[in-house]
Formats: sequence, C-alpha cells, structure tokens
Amino acid sequence: MSFPEIVYPEPGWISRFVGRTEQFKIIEGIIDSTDRGDTLPIVQVIGKKGVGKSWFIQKLRWKLRDMMDVPSLLLRFSNPAMSQTDRSADAIMSRLINRWKMNLRLTEFVLGRIAHLKDENIDRFSTYSAALKILPSLESTEGERELRRILVEHGVNRLEKLWGAGWGKRFLKMSPKELSWYLPELLGMDIDTSIRTLRFRTFVLLIDDADKIPELYYNALRLKFRSNSTLLVTASETPFPTGKYPVETIPLEPLPLLERRAYFYLLGIDKHKKQEKILRKHNSSSIDYAIGTVETKQIIQRNPSLKKLLGILLVCHRPSVEIVYEMLDDMGAISSFFAEPSLVDLLEHPDRLPHRFTLHPSARKWALNLMRSLPKAEQPYGEIINRLTLFANKDFSMGLPVIYWFFRSSIAENNYGDAVDAICAADEIAENIGKHSFKIYNHYLLLQVFCPDFSNKEIYRYARHRILWQIGEVSIPEYLIAAQCFNRLGRNLLALWTARGLLAKISSKIMENKAKDGVYMIFRSEANRIIGESLYKLGNANDATTALEKAQESIRSVSSVEPALVDEVTIQQIKILDTLCQTRLSTEDRTLAWGSIEQAIDLATSFLSGVGYKVIPMLIRTTELLDEIFANELWSYDISKIERWLERAISNCRRQRKKQENIIIDSIGIKLLLHKARLLLETKKHEELIDCLNEAEKLINILGIKMRWEAKTLRKYSVESKLLLAESYAVRGEIEQTLELAKQSQETIVRWSMDEESDTIPLAVKARVIGGLAFSRMERFDDALVWLNSGIAIAEVAISKEQIEDPIQIHILCGDAYHELARIHSHKGNILQMKELARRGIEHIMEVITAFDSVDLRYKLIKMYMFL
Repeated sequence: MSFPEIVYPEPGWISRFVGRTEQFKIIEGIIDSTDRGDTLPIVQVIGKKGVGKSWFIQKLRWKLRDMMDVPSLLLRFSNPAMSQTDRSADAIMSRLINRWKMNLRLTEFVLGRIAHLKDENIDRFSTYSAALKILPSLESTEGERELRRILVEHGVNRLEKLWGAGWGKRFLKMSPKELSWYLPELLGMDIDTSIRTLRFRTFVLLIDDADKIPELYYNALRLKFRSNSTLLVTASETPFPTGKYPVETIPLEPLPLLERRAYFYLLGIDKHKKQEKILRKHNSSSIDYAIGTVETKQIIQRNPSLKKLLGILLVCHRPSVEIVYEMLDDMGAISSFFAEPSLVDLLEHPDRLPHRFTLHPSARKWALNLMRSLPKAEQPYGEIINRLTLFANKDFSMGLPVIYWFFRSSIAENNYGDAVDAICAADEIAENIGKHSFKIYNHYLLLQVFCPDFSNKEIYRYARHRILWQIGEVSIPEYLIAAQCFNRLGRNLLALWTARGLLAKISSKIMENKAKDGVYMIFRSEANRIIGESLYKLGNANDATTALEKAQESIRSVSSVEPALVDEVTIQQIKILDTLCQTRLSTEDRTLAWGSIEQAIDLATSFLSGVGYKVIPMLIRTTELLDEIFANELWSYDISKIERWLERAISNCRRQRKKQENIIIDSIGIKLLLHKARLLLETKKHEELIDCLNEAEKLINILGIKMRWEAKTLRKYSVESKLLLAESYAVRGEIEQTLELAKQSQETIVRWSMDEESDTIPLAVKARVIGGLAFSRMERFDDALVWLNSGIAIAEVAISKEQIEDPIQIHILCGDAYHELARIHSHKGNILQMKELARRGIEHIMEVITAFDSVDLRYKLIKMYMFL
C-alpha cells in the first residue's frame, strides 16, 4: 500500500532512472534487518558532483513511498524548499521536532518549508520551536525548578510506572541532568517509542547535499544517536564523521556502459556513434548526457521559444508554470519543453513537477553560455521573491540590496524559509551577472543567521565545526564566523589568532582581483574589526583602536568599486563604530565613546525610511545601540538628540503597527517607550512621562496575551514601567502613590523570583530602595530600614558574585540607600552607625565616579561627606 503525497503522476525522470540496482539492494537489506533487531548504521552515499547522488536519493524515496511501514523525510540542503515528507511521517513529526535538539532557526526553516509545500500552516511547526525556546537552562536554579514542575505536571503516572511507589524520593534525589533524560519520554517525545507504537519498522531520514550545511548534518547525526530505529541516509562528495556509529558507505561511480546506453536510449539517442560523440565532448554525469542530447538534437536551435523559456528560468527563482506562461505567453513552448526528456532532465528534480521547477546548477552554467542576453521583465511577476529576483536581474546594483534587506527583515520576523529563499535567489542572480564573489558573501550572511544563540556550549561547538569541518580550500566566511563566535564566548585569543590568520588570505584574494572586489574588502574590514574587539577584551585598547581604524579604512572605497554593497558597507560601519565605542569605554574615555555610538545611531536611523524591508532590522539595531547608551549612562551627553532618535524610532513603530499587528515591533516599541520615559523623568516632563508609560503598558498587555512564552520579559518591562512612574511621583512629592507602586513592583518581583535573575536584580534593588525612601519620607523608619537593608543585601551579593554585567546603576542605588540609612540613624542619634553607613555609601559612589563623573554624583558625594 502506498501513501500518495501528490496528485501528479510519477515524474518522467524517475521512469528514466537506470542502474544502481546493487546499491538499492544494500539499503533494502538494512531496512529488512530491523525485523531481526539489528542496529541500523548510517548510510553515506559518496560520489563526485553530477554523478547522480540526488537522483539516487530521490529514487530511493520514491521506492519507500510504496512501503506503508517505512515513513521517510527528505531534506535537500542545497535547496531545502524542495524537501519532501511522506504523509506517514506526519504521525511522528511533532515528536521528532521536540526531540531534535538542534539549531532552532534551522529546525523551523527546514520543517517550515515542508509545511509550506504541503499547504499546511507553518504555525504548527513554529509553536513547537517556540516551546523549545522557553525551556530554561538547567544550569540555573529556575531551570531546575521549571524542569521538575513540567515533569510533575505531565508525568506523575509515568514516573510511578517507571520507578514504582517510591518514585518521589528518587525524583527528589536526581540531578537536573539526570531528570532531563526522562523529559522526552514523559512528554511523549521519544522517537523510537513513537515508531514502535505506530507499528513502523523504521523512520528513514534522507539528507541530500549533506556537505552544504555541516551544522545541519551534525544535528541530524545527533538525532540518529538518540534513535536506534532511525535510518540516516546522506549524500555528499566526501565522507563525513559519524561519531563512532557504524557506517555503510555506498560509492557512486559514473554509469557503466550498458546502463549509460540505456539512459541514452530513453533520451532518444539510439546510435552508439552519437553517444560516443557526446561522451567525448562532455563529462560523465547524467546532466552532461542531457546537455549533450539537447545539442545533438539541436532542440534549442529548432525552437527559439525554448531558448527564451530557458532565459526565463534563469532570471526567475523557482517559478511556477503560471509565471513562466505569463512571461512567455506561449503554452506550446512549455508543452514542448516537458515533452522532451533531455530538457526535463536539466531541471533539479523535485517530486512536484510540473508545479515548480528550476535548472540544475550545472545546467545553469550551460544555459548562461548559450544566452547572449538574459530577458528583462517589463513588469514583476509572481510572489515577492520572484519579483525581487526579476528586478535584481534587471538592475543588479539597485535590486540586490533590496533582496538583502528582504532577507534581514524575514529573519527579524522569524520567517527563516523566506530568508533562505532570498539568499538562494541572490546566488542565482550573482551567477547570472558573473559576480561570483557575491555567492561567498551570501554564504557568510547565511552562516551568521544560523549561528546558535541559546547556549554557550552550542556556540562553541558551532565555531569549532566551522574550522574542523573544512574540506579542501579554506573558506573565509567559515573562519570569520568562527572568530565572531569565539569573541562572544570570551575565547578572545582564539578569535585573535583566527582573524589574524585570515588577513593574509583575504589580502591575496583582493590582489587577485586587482583591488576591485568589494566583497573581500568587507571581509578584510570584518577581520580587522574582530581583531580590534579581541584586543580590547584582552586589555590592549591602543592596538584595538588601531585595528578598528584599519577596519574603517578597508571599506572606504567599497561603494565606488561595487555600488550593490553600499548598504552593506553602512551596516559594517555601524558594527565598527559600536566596537570602537566599547573599546573607548574600556579606557574610560567616555566622550570619544559617545562620539562613536552617536555616529553609529545616526547611520542606523538613516535607514528608517525608503524601502520597507529596512525598517524592522534597523529598528532592532537602533534599539540595541540605545540600550548600550542607557546601560553605560551616556545619555546625558546630548539629551535632545537622543529624544529625536527615540521619537523617530517610536513613530516608525507606530506606522508599522498601523499596517499590521507585529509582535516584534510591539516588543521594540515597549523598550523605546521605556527609554523615552527615563529621559522625560530626567527633564521633569511628568505629564508626557505618564502618557508614554500608559502607551507602554497597553503594549505590554497586548503582548501578554500573544507571547505567554515571553512572560518573563514582559514582567520585567511591567516592573520597569511601574518604577519609572514611582520615581516621577517621588520627584513631585506624592509619597503615597510612590509607595503603592513600589509595593506592586516588589510583589511581582518576589512572586516570580526576579531578585534571583542577573538581568532583573537591578529592578529588585531599585524597588526596595524606592520603597524604603518612601517609608522614610513618611517617617515609618522601621519599615524603611527593612526595605533599604534588603535592597543593599541583594545588590552587594550580586556585585560580589559578579552577576551584574554593568554595576553602575547598582552602585548608585546603593549610594542612595546608604545615604538614607545614614540620615535615619542620624535622626535616631546613632552617630557611629551613621558615619559607617556614610563611608559605605561613599565607597559605592566613588566606584561610579572612577568610571564617569557628573554634577549629580558629586552632589551625592558631598551630602554623604557632610555626615562625616
């Protein structure tokens, strides 16, 4: 019994598949061994480019469709949009997603594309990916508590069955790591159990072009380690490591004589002399045989419409038949194309012909040589990526930047499938125009996006694999990404060595292209930026500044060399200026640090107009830069300018919300409104501050319904909003309202243990200090002592354990608390305690003054010295 996935009949190319009988028998024997309970090996199909690996994997999948008890999933790493799954695999797909502990972006991308092709709602898969994101780290106290809560809520009955009547004692004694191994089973996510329950023999995971994305192959390998019932079949040019798992290698060689002749017969070349002539002129892959057949039969010369059709396939990105017909306006040519086997075999081979089709990479090169000029569409056709592709083929320098912005916007909105489609389209455009270095830059962008961001262990493994998995020539993008990861992890020496080793290779590439290759100039700039970042983190700020100045010099001429990279140059400049700001902060040169970040935000906000795809990515970047300004207390340098930046960014958020509901925009809007409220508090514009916080509170309530998995972040925003309002009331002398808001904030903090998390400890301290000051103003000194002392205790423990990345705000709050405690003890006549508390407060303020000085801090210092 078969599971028909599509309504189309068997594609013609599958019926033309010849040979490989022995190889199929090997795999059939492995599947049959499941009846004997044998351990399934990893099958590696190895062969040179064009030898027929993709055809072999597709044919294998087609054979598996007739086996009701063997569900299969095909992932094509070179073109994941053409991945396929059988309906029988749906029964275990949700469990597979949850068990597949891989890079979340890659998971959502691959499975999301499958969902899209199957006309299903991608939200089904996004939900599972989002669920993984909210599982906290097991290393933290909250992580262990959350893990135990999940297990008890979902698995009490199963725990009792597993461990018997005494399961409770065992449960309490087990470590978080031990408990985590039971989580998939208790939540019903065990693949092997699912396979057995559904009476499947095995689950076959087919991976085509496994060498394209080693990170994704590694995660598929990890899935195999956790599932003995999964058969992993990969296709690549060279063998890949399998982690001591048994391997069955199937080498694919060019077709032998009889099978080659059989294939030529199917293509309509019956005479042996013509076959030999094709072999002498072309290579020995099936694509070359098809190209040779097209030339021998003079198919294109006899039908000019077919040549135009090939041109349309070159300038479109995975077009449908409807788009091709709209551009060609000749259904006869399309019929002729599909009636000729040799033309059909030039396509990449999804099972969905003739719905969508695209030329095989080898066939693209041949078709480009055949065309004297590519067709230029007079109007856009099809879906958004196809329209952008047509525009970029027509005007490369204007169109390619739009595709890059579409890519970044899709990533920002978690539409990873559209993002990778955009990069695939950019690759095709670069090949059409002859700008081959852009394909390397596209690879670099893709690696950046799919770098894991949820675990230091995963990031380090990812960085090591970027280096260790290099086969053949060194890939500059891979090493740049590895160096960036090392810096993120604090492995700054590794980052420094990696980037310095790359500079010579990048320079040689620039010299090869006579200093006219903008892509490698950007790479040289990024390598110097990484060196600068590494050096300042290692404490060598002078050399870091020199390296960053070199990074700036490296990109000055890129715009004139390659106009298509103008926006990329600006993005790189923002990164360099941001790093320069951090370097200058490390030497306490705050004025120059402000100058650097000021330039960076000016550049970022300049993108908040024009092409709509720019807005969300640059709003995110602008918000990140503003976060740095407020975290490092740089806002006092030019309050009016920061207000203009904030107003421009907030107005963009409002415009975006009017167009459509967008969770990302709402989240950004909340952060920007809170920053604005802080400035309004400093400038004593209290009415505007209340309006600003009311708007922020509305957005928090809206997101609270939509983003329950982000409740922790929303609680943080809510507390921050209340405390800003409390400060405003305190300034106006409205003590009762101040105390009420401080109590509300304190209740939320205690209820959700926010005083134990490093990112919310400052809020916990601030709530207690504000509450303590309010009690003191009401002359409720005993309550004030309790609140102020508890706030100081939390702060000083966090500082001693280095839980706070930037302790400036904590030191200021402690200074205020100690000043008030000294005042209370002075009121009570405890002179010795008053002086001791004043000294401690002075120590905290001096910690801040060494980093940056201000009139307000000097005033606080003078007030405390007065107690002495």
